[in-house]
Amino acid sequence: KYEDPLYLSEPVQNRLLFAGEATSSDSYGYSHGALLTARREVTRLLYVYNLLPK
Repeated sequence: KYEDPLYLSEPVQNRLLFAGEATSSDSYGYSHGALLTARREVTRLLYVYNLLPK
């Protein structure tokens, strides 16, 4: 369960978000995986707070 990147990347009530290479399903262990997951979580925040550009 805790080894599953999809499980590790689940937000907690859209207030606590997780990024980093350990939460990447296809770039686990690589620095670009950390970058990609950070972008994923920023996009999630923008969506949750309705701040996505139109």
